[in-house]
Order: sequence, then structure tokens, then C-alpha cells
Amino acid sequence: MKYILTLVITASQLFAQGLQLSGKITDAETKAPLASANILLNNPDSALVKGTTSSKTGTFHLTELRAGVYTLLIKYIGYKDFTQEIVLKNNSIDLGTIALIPGVVSTDEVTVTGKLPIATQSGDTTIFDARSFKVNKDAVAEDLLKKIPGIQVEDGKLKAQGEEVKKVYVDGKNFMGDDPKIAVKNLPADIIDKIQVFDQQSEQSQFTGFNDGNTTKAINLQTTLQEHKGIFGKFFAGGGTNERFSAGGNYNRFVQDQRLSILGQLNNTNEQNFTPIDMVGAMGIPSEGGMRVANALSDFFQGARTGDVTTQSAGVNYNDLFFDVMETGGSYFFNNTKSDLSSSLRRNFLNTLEGVIYDESGNSLSKNRNHRVNATINLKTDSINQLRFIPSFSTQENSSSSATRGTTYSAAGPLNYTNNSSSSNLSAAGFNGLLLYRRKFNTAGRTFSFSLNGSTRTNGGTRKNYSESVYYTTVSRSDTINQSADIDNKSNSLQGDLNYTDRLGKSVFLMVTGSALISNERNDRETFNYDPSSGSFALFDTLLSNVYERKYTNYSAGASVNHQTRDFGVMGRLTYNYATLLGGGVFPLSFSVKKNFFSFQPSLNINFRIAFDKNLSVSYRTSANAPSVTQLQNVIDNSNPLQLTTGNPSLKQEYTHNLSLRFLSTNYIDASSFFFMLGASARENRIGTSTIFAERDTLLPDGIFLNAGSRLSYPENYNGFLSLISFANYGIPVDLISSTVNFSLRGNYSNIPGTLNGIYNIAKSYNYGAGLSLNSNISQEIDFSVSTTSFFNSIRNSTGNTSNSDYFSQSTSFRFYWLAFERITLSADLTHRYEEKLDKPSSLLLNFNVGVKLFENRKGELKFSVFDALNQNNNNSKTITESYVQEYSTNLIGRYYLATFVYNLSIFM
Repeated sequence: MKYILTLVITASQLFAQGLQLSGKITDAETKAPLASANILLNNPDSALVKGTTSSKTGTFHLTELRAGVYTLLIKYIGYKDFTQEIVLKNNSIDLGTIALIPGVVSTDEVTVTGKLPIATQSGDTTIFDARSFKVNKDAVAEDLLKKIPGIQVEDGKLKAQGEEVKKVYVDGKNFMGDDPKIAVKNLPADIIDKIQVFDQQSEQSQFTGFNDGNTTKAINLQTTLQEHKGIFGKFFAGGGTNERFSAGGNYNRFVQDQRLSILGQLNNTNEQNFTPIDMVGAMGIPSEGGMRVANALSDFFQGARTGDVTTQSAGVNYNDLFFDVMETGGSYFFNNTKSDLSSSLRRNFLNTLEGVIYDESGNSLSKNRNHRVNATINLKTDSINQLRFIPSFSTQENSSSSATRGTTYSAAGPLNYTNNSSSSNLSAAGFNGLLLYRRKFNTAGRTFSFSLNGSTRTNGGTRKNYSESVYYTTVSRSDTINQSADIDNKSNSLQGDLNYTDRLGKSVFLMVTGSALISNERNDRETFNYDPSSGSFALFDTLLSNVYERKYTNYSAGASVNHQTRDFGVMGRLTYNYATLLGGGVFPLSFSVKKNFFSFQPSLNINFRIAFDKNLSVSYRTSANAPSVTQLQNVIDNSNPLQLTTGNPSLKQEYTHNLSLRFLSTNYIDASSFFFMLGASARENRIGTSTIFAERDTLLPDGIFLNAGSRLSYPENYNGFLSLISFANYGIPVDLISSTVNFSLRGNYSNIPGTLNGIYNIAKSYNYGAGLSLNSNISQEIDFSVSTTSFFNSIRNSTGNTSNSDYFSQSTSFRFYWLAFERITLSADLTHRYEEKLDKPSSLLLNFNVGVKLFENRKGELKFSVFDALNQNNNNSKTITESYVQEYSTNLIGRYYLATFVYNLSIFM
């Protein structure tokens, strides 16, 4: 009878195409919808016809189906598989609610036939199934992410689909504030079920449901513990040669909505499971802006851990749901670091100064301490009202001392020399609070929301500077500076937003917005020269002292129209912006500058679901950016007498155009995925750098004296800035070798305008690269990956050919892990780096580990490690600015040996 029915249906297929199968997936016990469940529709011979994943509400739709007999398979980790025979005739079928039965599944006992799709799509979210990527049992989230197509991870810095990841969530909840590095360095990989990559909208957009175009790349790690209990963690302690030590651990207790995580770290091996924050501006390298052209390749490098750093850190994170109406989350994180850094740089100047070189070497010792507190309170008492409060607080204390030696050369010989010593004691504190309220009305689509965002920040302290400089003019002469500067900077801002949405039609919505921002800043710098007669810093220096105030107000009003269907969405927005900038000096001269800015800021977002496995999105948005008080403040910074900097009170605001295109395709037949991204950014009145280089002793019109061979840099507005980025990745499993292969292409272009001694120059940078990686999917006992990435870099300057440069860079790495005889662990990672035209163009870094699993449950391990076994590691980089090309290098800790005891905690219920 079944075969007769199949024959009848087959004969009628010409009249029954374009059918649809739909339904909703829920938990059989809690009735809650299950998002991202895998829905596979197979022919009777098990060949896959179509597949999709369930939406956030648990619904799914399989479209463009032919009449026939099928087998529906629904898979969701932690639940029993659901199968049902489907007979499609002349009408579409709605299966209604399909309740999956929870069941603890041991992956060691399950044999899965066929292929799991590497990636699926749910709206604009790309979802990767963790089961498609096998990693060793001791792996953390970072190790898993390294295997996912389109994601690069290096020392905790994430890039997804060509963009830097700004935030990592765990089951949709905050984890240790906004630091993505903490989650990927501490969470074990074996609790992760899905990896969701998406463009996170602003808090206001998430609240209203309208995309305002202000998005950042984010990742959500969906765990297997959302409906279960688990206690897990890792603890370790070790010591080694050269007085190296490393200890730390993390403890996690997940009980459904209640989540507690505690972590700590203590080492002098340059390991930091967090991202440092710098509120006082004391931790940057001397690059004066510009663009690091080797940046694309550096994302693939490993082990370039700058300086010799001792780290202490601790943190706690807690999330919970109270009475089903109030969701709370909070975290506290502390870190204390001590850094011993040796560095050297060389700058080759462009334009008329070709042949001029500046060499610098230096040593610094700095101590830095940070506290961060973050919280989220989400109150939803009913289906009408919702209130959200997001406060954050952070502090920083920094003390440092440094010694720098610098020399400027021309073709004729040395122009000057400086020996500079400096010290500083700085501190900062900042608070930010965001309050949002939304009310839904009885009319569908009608809402009102209000937000208030306030912040305040202070930073300051004392900087001391002593320098001895020699200037080789016709008659050589020397100059000594011995001064102390007191710095006191304060800022605060308050922004309010009103939003009203309404439904204009079945799938058309309107949003009207209004916004007001008030921002105040005050920078106070008092500089005193040393007075030998009193033995103190008592001589007030008016040229190097300044008090500058800035008040910025911004008012905007706009409207958005959003049309959304299942396969197509478009949102258009137009905002009128009026801003006023009041700036002025209070000391030593009293003056004021008032600027008014008017701008229309359009934006457009288009999402097109070409097919169930193909998605295209296009986004265009504009924004305006006012100059900061530091850029406006016209006070000389002579911390390096050969490289003076100052501000420019005449600056205008920047106006930026951003355009992006993204295409994603997933293939359920061969489990492959393809992603392509193209982005462009153009700026009007871009705030760039203008430099004056004194080839002889020079007195500038504003009274600033430049010694021969020194230079003064200040910000200035330029048109003509353009940046283009492109990225493509194709990943596919290869059954023959039980691995996944990824091919990637990348191309970047930048057009950076600037001036040097009044001569306008456009520095053009081209960067083309290709990558190939092979990641094993054999088992948890054997895990390896091989990758290589090559880039061709080209620099062109409009002022001449002699300053142009072409060079090649490449990185190749091999990582290996083997659990032998259920007890012995062997692991290694080998990285070769090559960058043409550097003093040390090549390096080979080898790290090696051997260990033995302890105890009956094998949760303990005694491990012996060698870092930089060949002692060849280095940290070199190249930077291009409007006026020079810079090579920069720092010291590293070099080879050491370490013995470590590790214990893994895991209790799941």
C-alpha cells in the first residue's frame, strides 16, 4: 500500500510543488520553546532533502517542497531524537507543537551516521554545532573556536567573519562584563552545545526591536546546562626554571538560571586570561596613531607576549532569575600587573624628509591595578512593562618609570640625540549607568520606550620628566629639561532617548525617535620646572600649562520604517542631527571657540533570505564624531623633546559613511559553509596628523621653538580618507581524513591623508592574503590542526616612489594533542613566522607538553612544559602613518621549563 501511495503522489508532483512543512519545537516538561534545534527532512533512503533550525520561539519552516513521502528527524542535544513519517500531497502541513523529551545523552555511547551541518542560519545569526568539531577533553572554549570556519583566535583576541568580537555571552547572559577573553579562556569546551555568531544591536535597539545600525560582532556560547545542573572547573599550580611560576583556576556552578563563576590567576609567564583596560593612557606603545599594516597577519601569530609581566587577577560572576520576573547578573574583576619592557623602534620618514631616520631604544617598568564592577537588572513584572538597569564602575592605578634614548639622522649625519627619563603616578575612576523603560500597548506593534545614559570619569596624577638633549647644528649645543606636571582631567555626560513604535500594516512598522546629549570635559595641566635654588619644582611654566574646557551638546530627531517578512527585511532611517561645540582656554590665555554642526544621517539595512540555507545582508549607515578635548587642547607635550605634540582648537567634527555587505551559505548535503564580507568606510573631515619637522632651529608663528631635528605633531582635518576590507571563508569536512578544511581570502586597502612640512601626502596601503587550515575531527584522544597564512603588503605614497615599500609576510603553525594509553598526554604547537624587510625577519616558536593523567577518574594531571624550546621567539611589527613607516620590537621572556599539577572538576546532574 505504501508503494502505491508513493506512486500516486509522484505522479501528481507537477501539480503539487512549493509545499511547506512547519511546526514548533518545545520542551515536553517545561513547555518552553527550543531554539536552534536541527530539523532534517530525508527521503526514505535517508538522503537529506532539506534542513533548517528552529527560531528563538521554537518555530521552523521547510519551504519549496515537492509532494512525496519523507522522514522528519529532529535533533537537539540533551533530548531524545524525534522522528516521524511525513506524507505531503497537495497541501502544506503544519505539525503544530512537537514536544521533545529530555534525556541525558552520553556522547561516548552515541554513533551518529551521516553528517551534521557545520553551520545553520536563524535570521541573521550563524549557528555552529559544537558536535561537528572534536577537541580534546581538556580543551577550553578558545580551542573549540579556533576550529570554526571564519573565526580566528589568538591569545584570546577573537575575530569572526572578518570583524573583531567585542562581547561573548554564555547562554545569552553576560559573563564577566564586556571582556570576551575571560569566557573563552576559562569555560571548558565540552559543555558547549552551539556557537552563535551575530551582530549585536545596541541596548536601545534590542529594547525596541528596531535596528539602529549600531552593531558590534558578538558570540553566544550556548551550553548543554540550560535545563540541567553542573559543577565544573579547573585548578592548577606549577613552577619552573628562571623562577617562573603559574597558578590559578576557575569554579563554576550552573543550576538552570542560577550561575556562579569564580576565577583567579597568578603567574609571571605573561599569561593573561583577560583584556587589560587603560583609563589613564599609560600603557600604549609609541606609534602616534596610524595603521599597523601587519595587523592582518598578527592575528594568526602566537606567543608574541610583550615584555616580562607578572599578573595577579581574580573575578566572580553571578546570574539568577527571581520570581520569574527579575533577571539579574553581576560581576567583579580585579587585576594587578607588573611589566618590565625593553623596546626599540626605527622610523623612516616620507615626503621631503626621505632619508631622515629616527632610532629609539628604551626600558620601562610599570605597575597597573584595575577594579571592574558590572551589573544588569532586568525587571518584567507583566507583558506590558519592562525595566532594565545596567551600571558599571571601574578604577585604575598606574605607576611607571622609563628611560629612553633617541637619535635622529639625515644623509649627512646625526641631527640630534636625547636621553630621557620619566616617571608617573596616575589614577582614574569611571562610572556609567544605563536605564531603559519600555511599555507595550494593547495595539499590536505599539510601544513607548525611554532610556537615560549617564557617565562620569576622572583621571589625573603627576608626571615627571628629565631629559638631556644634544643638537648637532653648526655649533653643537645641549639642552636640559627637568620638570613636573600635575594633571587633573574630568568629564561627564548625560543622554536621554525617546522612542515610539507603531504598526502601519501587516509587516510594516514605524519608529519615531528623539535624543539629547550633554557632555562636559575639563583638562587641567600645570607644569613646573625645577628650581635649583629651592631644590623643588617651583618655577611655573606657562607655555607647557593649560586649562581647557569643552562642552558638547547634540540633539537629534528621526524616523525609521521597517518592513519585515520571513524571507525579506528592510529598514530605512533618517536622522537630523544638530550639535554645538563650545571650547575654550581658561589659562594661560582666555579664549573661546564655538562651532555648530548640522547633518542628516541616513541609514539602510536590508536582509534577504535567498533560500533556507543562503542569506544576504547589506547595511549603510552614517555617523558624526566630535573632536575630543585632548585633540582640541593647545598645550605642548614635551615628554620626548624630539617629538613634541599639541592639540588644535580649530578642529571640525568627522562625518563617516560605512557600507557593508555579507553573504552566508550553508550546505546541508556536504555540511559545507561559505561566508563573504565586504566593508567600506569613508570620512569627511577625518582627524589626521600634520607634522612639522625642523631641519634647522625654527621658531613657529605661535611662539613654539623647534630645535634642529625635532618635530611637532598636531591633529588636523582632512578629506579623502578611505578604508576597504574584504574577507571570504569556505569550510568543508573531508571524510577521507576525518578533518575540516578551511580556505580563506582577505584584502584590505586604506587611503590615509596627512601633511609633513606643509606637503600633502596620501599614504596608500594594500594588503592581500590567503589562508588554508586543516582541523582534525578524529576523536577526543587525537586532535591536530595545521594552518598557513600569507600576506603581500604594499605601501604607496603620492609624493614619490622612493618611499614606497613592498614586503611579504607569512605564518605557518601546527598544533597537536594525543592522549595515549588513556593516561599519557602529548601536545605541541609549532609556529614559523616570516616578515620580509625586518632586522629579524624569521622566527620559529616551539612549545611542548608531556603529562600523565592521575587518579582513577583521570581528572588529575601532572604536566611538564617547555615554552619557546628553540629560543627563537620575537615580537616585531610594522606601522604606517601619514608621515613615516615604523618598525617596532620588544623583549620577550624567552625559553623556560615548567612543571604543573592540574585538577579538573566536573559533576553534572
